Amino acid sequence: MGAFVKRLGLPAVSCLFLFLALAYGSIAVPSVQGIDATIDAALDFMRSRQGLAVFLWVTTLGSGATLLAIMLTATGFLWFGPDRPFLRPLWTVYLGTEAMVWSAKFILKRERPIFLEVASAASPSFPSAHTAGAAAVYGFLAYILMHRATSGGPAHACILAMAAFIIAAVALSRVVLGVHFFSDVLGGLAAAGLWLCLGAAMAHGASKCSRCPINKES
Repeated sequence: MGAFVKRLGLPAVSCLFLFLALAYGSIAVPSVQGIDATIDAALDFMRSRQGLAVFLWVTTLGSGATLLAIMLTATGFLWFGPDRPFLRPLWTVYLGTEAMVWSAKFILKRERPIFLEVASAASPSFPSAHTAGAAAVYGFLAYILMHRATSGGPAHACILAMAAFIIAAVALSRVVLGVHFFSDVLGGLAAAGLWLCLGAAMAHGASKCSRCPINKES
């Protein structure tokens, strides 16, 4: 377990550093705000009527109601299945990410972009709660599925690709819909990344499983 946790240390610290850097940069560094504006303008081609309709649907995959429903469903399957040791890490990742995100929102109080007509939001902008929640929930569920997969590399790659696609789609939808800046979604990903590392360390210790999604200890 020690070597596994050590391998997670650098990604966890990197995610924390990135989150703090973006938190500061989003409200105090003009170059970050300039990058946000440049990326926002570059995504204008996606804002057709049809494109916005698609992204309005995609963004619901990261909504609080959707993620809570998925969490409760996953809890039922884990509780009555062989993977009950993953329950505590799963909820730790989810609740830890939510607490970090919403605390940062109301501490920093970053203003939202100018809304398009199709979408709006009431809470402060940084970081993106939809993006963070999607990364935390789909990311850790992918970790659990990789643990269960028996075919090794190809199955792991497929699961990771599917989770990454959903997370990236939700993140992109928040910027395209004009409810977040690019740095907001990066901050959400960094927050979730930190808690995913902590959750993976918890799960590894709880399951005592040799078929871990990350390389086995030597």
